[in-house]
Amino acid sequence: MSKAGPPHITLQKWIAIGAAVLLFCILYFGFSLVDKKKKKEMDKVRSLTTEATSPEALLKEAKANISHDTLELTDRLEHFSKEGDTIAMTDNLKRLSGIWYSQKRYGLAGYYAQKVAEIEDTPQAWSITGTSFATGVKTLAEGPERDFCISRAIKAFEHAISLEPSVTAHRINLASIYVDAPPKDQPMKGIQMLLELNKNEPDNTSVLNLLGQLAIKTGQYDKAVKRLEKSLEINPDNPQTPCLLSMAYEGTGQHEKAHAMAEKCRH
Repeated sequence: MSKAGPPHITLQKWIAIGAAVLLFCILYFGFSLVDKKKKKEMDKVRSLTTEATSPEALLKEAKANISHDTLELTDRLEHFSKEGDTIAMTDNLKRLSGIWYSQKRYGLAGYYAQKVAEIEDTPQAWSITGTSFATGVKTLAEGPERDFCISRAIKAFEHAISLEPSVTAHRINLASIYVDAPPKDQPMKGIQMLLELNKNEPDNTSVLNLLGQLAIKTGQYDKAVKRLEKSLEINPDNPQTPCLLSMAYEGTGQHEKAHAMAEKCRH
């Protein structure tokens, strides 16, 4: 008696199997793409909702405290910044940034500068944006607007670095934000960034001056003198160095040198 052979898979069964596999792929990869898109949208929303305040809230509060003429001007510029050619739009946005900067509303000055940077997407535009926000970080009291400036300044300088990674000035500016507003989980982050920059570029006077300034603030006057004397030797014409060195000499008790540097600082 002969044994029965293995059952043959009919054409219909192959078609059914193929259809099932195809359906699985569509469902799996289709949902995967949807999930990625949804995640991207969620991340964007999350990044906005984690800000301490919003441009709309800052604008509402600022407009309630400016003159009628300034209010009319900003409203008119806002209207024209949303229509017309790109050059006209960016020009109006730059004027808005300048007006709010003159009003010491640095969150809004940076916000409109950021709009320009998003259009132009140049290292200079992003650096200007970061600098506008950085002024708020340095001068504003603790609160939502300063926190707004901190997060946006960091993003602006990071964008400038991504476009122009070889320019040290962008990295110095970013480090300065972390020095002025150290993260709670990394309180030394800004100083560590500056020390790394100093290691890579030991003759960079901007880095030396900033490290010297920080040393003065923390009472490390000997360290400040060492860095600032080196900075002055590299660039005797830097107007900031004598002023800082005068304070460093005073801290170490070298009063005559401090006086001499103070004289240079005044000129």
